[in-house]
Amino acid sequence: MRSRITVFVFVSFILTVASCTPTGEGPVAEVDTTEADVEAINQLPANYAAAENAGDLDGVVAVFTDDAIRMPPNAPALIGKESIRSWMQATFDENTHQLYNPLEEVQVSGDLAFGRGTYTTTMTPKAGGEPIQDEGKYLVIFQKQPDGSWKAIRDTWNSDNPPPGR
Repeated sequence: MRSRITVFVFVSFILTVASCTPTGEGPVAEVDTTEADVEAINQLPANYAAAENAGDLDGVVAVFTDDAIRMPPNAPALIGKESIRSWMQATFDENTHQLYNPLEEVQVSGDLAFGRGTYTTTMTPKAGGEPIQDEGKYLVIFQKQPDGSWKAIRDTWNSDNPPPGR
C-alpha cells in the first residue's frame, strides 16, 4: 500500500510539473507589450553609454533602480545604486571612457524584460599610459517602474578577450 501511495504522489508531481513547463512553442503567458516598451528599453543602453562617455555619474546611475545589482567581471557584486555609484566614481576618477553597447535582443514579459547585447569600450588612464580596450557581451534585466519607465535591476557583462597571460 505504501509503495502505491509513493508512486501516486510521484506521478502526480511529474504530471503537475510537466503541465507547468513551457514547451518552447509560443509565449508562456499572454503579455501586453507595446512597441513603446521595447523602444524605451532599447534606448537605455544608449543613454547609459552617453552618460559614461561624458563622465556623467548621475546619468550612469539613473538607468538603475535603487536596489539594482551589478555583477562586473573579476569583482564582487555591487548591491544597490549607491554601491554602483561608488564603483563608477572610482573608474571615472582614473579613466576617460568611450563605450558603444547596442542591444541585440529584447524580450518583455509583463513588467520585466531582459536585454542582451554587445559592447566595445576604451578606457584611457587619466594619469597616462596605454588605453585599455575591451569587447564583450552583456545581459540586463529591466523592470517597468510605476511611472511607466524602465530601469535596470540586474546587470552583468564579460569580455570576449582572453584573460591576461593566455
